[in-house]
Amino acid sequence: MAQPCAEFCINTKVRHERGCDCNGCQLLHDFHAGILQNGKITLKCGDILEGVFILEMTPEQQYKLNGQGKMMFPNGKIVEGVFISDKLNGQGKVIFPSGQIQEGVFVDNYLSVGKIIF
Repeated sequence: MAQPCAEFCINTKVRHERGCDCNGCQLLHDFHAGILQNGKITLKCGDILEGVFILEMTPEQQYKLNGQGKMMFPNGKIVEGVFISDKLNGQGKVIFPSGQIQEGVFVDNYLSVGKIIF
């Protein structure tokens, strides 16, 4: 459930790779030059995105995670680390509902170098 706005409220559509739209107000902080520092966006599909967002200048004008961030999904999956355009790129960790953990360096959401813990 989205929290009420505290400091800044946007009414723009927010999408990420699952194609969900944002529901209602989001709690967002430190908006400067198209960059949301320490932002939090809750999508109506239940996904929660936290971290640094950049407004991509596409026709849809979407905010996407760029920098340190975290994605949490209703099924319990957690993705955290460095993102570029909503994709894990760089150091990160994925925790699956089964308990499996992938940790290391990611390229476009895929573990490139690291370890898998079962």
